[in-house]
Amino acid sequence: MAAVFGSLPLAGRILLGGWGFDGAAGIGCLCLLVGAYFHIVSRRFPAVPDPATILERAGQRACAGPSRLSRVGSAPPPPRPGPH
Repeated sequence: MAAVFGSLPLAGRILLGGWGFDGAAGIGCLCLLVGAYFHIVSRRFPAVPDPATILERAGQRACAGPSRLSRVGSAPPPPRPGPH
């Protein structure tokens, strides 16, 4: 995105023959720097899953049936009577 916004004034200069308005090059450089900054900052933090993705995974797991973790909290089976 930084490259797209940063190159718009340059594309206008090449295609239209002029910057379009005074300061377009400065604004293009500013957009390029801000976009690069946001790109670098976004790499530092882990991606948070989308709530819809979380809900879809939960639905898939529910359709798959009971898991091993669902048995962890269950009560142990009753003792069997021994032969007397």
